Parts: sequence; structure tokens; C-alpha cells
Amino acid sequence: MLRKRSTGFAPAVSDQAGYGGEDAGGADPARSRFRAGVAAAITLGVLIRTIHVLASDFPLNDGGMFYVMVRDLQSAGYRLPDFTSYNGLKIPFAYPPLAFYTAGIVDDLTPLDLFDVFRVLPLVATSLTVVAFFLLARAVLSSRREVVAALFAFALLPSTFTWPIMGGGLTRSFGFLFAILALHQAWLLYTRRSWRHVPLATLFCGLTVLSHLGTAPFLVFSIAFFFLARGRHWHGVISSVIVAAGTLVISAPWWGTVFAQHGADPFLAARASGGTAFGDYASIRRFVVELLKLNLDSTYEPLFPVLLALALVGTLISLTSGRFLLPAWWAVIVLLEHRAAEQLASLPIAMLAAVGVVEGLLPILLRSRADAPRVENGAGAWLRDRGFRARVPLLVLGFLVGYASLVALAPIKKSPSALVGLGRSLRSLTPEERAAMRWAAERTPPNSRFLVISGNGWEPKIVWAGGVRSGWANDAVSEWFPALAERTSVATVQGSEWLMEDAFARRMKSYDAVQRCANWTASCLDTWSASSGRTFTHVYVPKSPFARKDPDIQCCQTLLASLEQDPGYRVAYDGPGAVVFAKRAGAVPGG
Repeated sequence: MLRKRSTGFAPAVSDQAGYGGEDAGGADPARSRFRAGVAAAITLGVLIRTIHVLASDFPLNDGGMFYVMVRDLQSAGYRLPDFTSYNGLKIPFAYPPLAFYTAGIVDDLTPLDLFDVFRVLPLVATSLTVVAFFLLARAVLSSRREVVAALFAFALLPSTFTWPIMGGGLTRSFGFLFAILALHQAWLLYTRRSWRHVPLATLFCGLTVLSHLGTAPFLVFSIAFFFLARGRHWHGVISSVIVAAGTLVISAPWWGTVFAQHGADPFLAARASGGTAFGDYASIRRFVVELLKLNLDSTYEPLFPVLLALALVGTLISLTSGRFLLPAWWAVIVLLEHRAAEQLASLPIAMLAAVGVVEGLLPILLRSRADAPRVENGAGAWLRDRGFRARVPLLVLGFLVGYASLVALAPIKKSPSALVGLGRSLRSLTPEERAAMRWAAERTPPNSRFLVISGNGWEPKIVWAGGVRSGWANDAVSEWFPALAERTSVATVQGSEWLMEDAFARRMKSYDAVQRCANWTASCLDTWSASSGRTFTHVYVPKSPFARKDPDIQCCQTLLASLEQDPGYRVAYDGPGAVVFAKRAGAVPGG
């Protein structure tokens, strides 16, 4: 049973970390071109990620809760606190802490302040994932051409960097990086049957668990998938047991402390906030719908998904030639991973895109070049000339790289259109918004309770696109408010995934309900307060940075007009970043 057998998985790859087929033992010019292609792909990937981060002077999108948790860790002398002070919810400090320790130490030992750390560390870790993917692709794929093509695809796929480079990507980027490195070592362990890969596989698995708990299940089922495909031998069994045991030992200081402080409740609550395609009826329905759509937004390419299209071509080529490894791995990720399937599936997608280029597109281009007759005269002769046709493959590949690069950089545009697709995720709080939150910290009582109406998802003129998550996960205002204003935000969802009694589901439902009040009058807020049991003393409504150019972009105009006229509220602050209303003492809202 454990003896290696010939299966449909076998032809997909070369057993060596080198290359089978045409490029094995290639000549020096081929090696030089390979190295140049790898360097170009890595440089391009790092450049695109850096441009996104440097476009803002504040962490992109989320990260407010993690910012507070790092501060809590520093205040506790780097001993794990029982709870985080974020938003006054008594959230157990159960999140894997490796990235928090790293951020706190960098903040202490360098001139960077913690906000800069939340920009730099996710960028560095996300850039390193490009290098880590190169190692994995070099081990799995069968030719240098495929490795270079896969590396370009991974560098340019928006799904590989959108969520990792955010402020909250402090943990996501670390988890993704160590997971790729762990998969690389696991693959080598199973294909080379060498004990020397066990220590690094164990270390990287342990660091993945200590970085991002949500990535750990992906790592577990992916290694199990690799085992079934290439590791069904006694060495694979024994080494897998050693790696699993070592991972538990490396991560024990964290999970052991959390168990001692809180028991298993935080982990059970966090598990319930994730899920798979088989979790419940809604999950199954969502999976079927996405499958029928071919999940064309799964790579976050806001325009035509050229890289996903190439991956689909590569999938067809692989399936028709009996190579099932990469298509099967993609399917397993979609089935078993719910929260971050787009990001994690980028690994097989990038490799399949390479197959689509090298075995599908490139042969057609090369055959066209070879069949071209030499024509020296006549109208349009240059189009048929062999010299021009010889350059067509390079021109086409250059166009694809250029197009994918522009798509990856599209959300940088600073205009109302940047609010669609990736632009909604890759935006940060403006200086004016941060100033409004500082006002709340300095000029309101410490026991104030704010209802933040960001209007997330309200916009009648802006169409959702690009495959990014909507709702609370993209609400930077709601997440950062408790961190910067140091006041309770009664509708913020972040952190509730660690609380029991379905707190996460209830807070998501409550958040969605109150954000719908953006297009209603003040009475909607009071109805929500009565039904949810959450009271508030202030209402905080951010101002869009584009509202001065287009007033229709401004959120919550109906609600704002109603609050201004309602005797139960008064304007406490009206600045370029937000409007804050305070409830009048003794007044009856809506009266």
C-alpha cells in the first residue's frame, strides 16, 4: 500500500529539484536566460507590491486590532496578556503571536514607529513570498520555461498580495510565506526521501502555525495531498509523523499558554468563523454558484482575468495529458478552504498558468514563426516577413506581462473609481480621517460609545467588482476607530471571531443591519439599538476624500440630513474627515 505506484499524479512533475525534459543540464546561455527571467520576475513582483504600499502613508485597509495587540504585548513586557484591550470586548489574546513579537521588537529597536512597521513588515514578507514560490515552482515544475512563467504569474496575480500587504497582512503575509516554504520542504522530503528536509519542514510548519492560524489548515491538507501524490512510502510516513510532532512542539509555548488561560473556547470559536464548501447550506450554495461562474474573479484581476484564463488552459492541457496534480490541488483548496481560497489557490493557479503558456500558447506562436515564408515586397509584407514573425512570441509574451502589470497596479489610481474592486481593499485612512479619530480620543469622555456608520456597501453608483471581500472585512474605518480614537465602537466586528456563543455571526449580522441605515433616517439607528441591545452616545460618519469633486460619492446623505434635523442629536465635530453627532442628554431622538 505504501509502495510508490504509477498514478495520474506522477507525470505532472519531475522528481528532482532541477528540471526534466528539454532543459535538463542546459547550456550556459540557457542558464543565463533562466536566471535573468527569474530576477526580472522577482524584481517586478517586489516593485508592484512596493508601489501599492508607498502610495499611502498609513497601513492599507485593516490592522487596527493587531496594532492594539502589539501595544498590549509591549506593555506586558512581551508576556502574552490574557486579553487584548481592543474595543473593550475582553477578546482573548489567543491569536498566533509571532508577527506581533516581530513588529514590537522592530518598533523598539529601529527608528520606525509602529504605523510604519505595519506598512514595512507585510511588504517585506509578501515580497519574500515571491522568492519562496520560486523555490516551490522549481521543485514541482518540469522545465525552466515553466518555472519562469509561473514566477511571473505569481508575481503579477493580485490575489497573491492584496490581503497580505495590508496592515492586517502582518500575520497573513508571515503565514503565507512560511506555508510556501513548508510546502517546498515537504515536496522535497517526499520526492527525494532525504532526512535532511525534515528539520526545515518542521520549522516552517511550526512558524506557519505561530503566524496565522487560518493558514494552518491549508498547510495541513496540502501536505496531506502531497503525501498522497508522492509520499506513500515508509520514509514519507515516518517523516510526516516527525514533522507533525515537531510542529506541535515548536508552537506549544503559544497554544499551551492560551489553553492554560482560556481553555479550548477561543480555538473553537475561531474555527466556527472559518469553514469549507461543506460547512453548511449557505457554503455549499456559494461554492456551487462560484463553480458555475468558473470563479472568474478568484484571482482579483479587475479587468479581463488573463492569468486565470491561462490557468484554465493549463488545466485542460494537464487533464488531457493525464497530469492531475495541479488541477486536483486547486480543486482541493477551493473545496476545503473558505476564507482565503483566492490567495492560497494562487499557488496551483500560477503553475497552471505557466503550463498554459509553455505548452499551449508558446507552441502556437513558435509554429507560426517557423511556418512564415520570407516576403520582401508588397503591401503588408512586414507582417508576413520571417524576421518580424520571429519576434512575435516575444512581443506577445511581453504584452501579456505588461497587461498583467497594469492590471495589478490599476487600484493605485486616486479617484472615485479606485473604490471598486481592489481599490476598496487597497485604500488606507486619510490624514483627515485619522484627525477626526484623534479628536474623538481627545475631546470625548472615555466611556463614550460610538456607532460608526461607514456606509460600507451602500454606494448606488459604484459597482462591486474584482473578487474582493465586501462588508466588515473591508471597513477600515470601523476597525481602526477603536485603535486611534481609543473609544468603543459598538458595531465593529473584528476580534469577535475569538468569542464564544456565536458572537462572530451575531456581530456580522448586526453590522450589516446598521450599515443599511446609511440610506435611512435617524430612526433607523434607534431601531437598531433597541433590537441589538447596544447603546451608543455618538454617531461617527466618515467623509469620502472624493466628495468635494463629486458630492454623490459621499456616504449616508439621507442619514446625515436626518441627524442634523433631529432634536435628539447635535453636531459635535464637522471636519474634512468625518462628522460626529452626539446624543443630547434627556432628548428623545426622533422626537
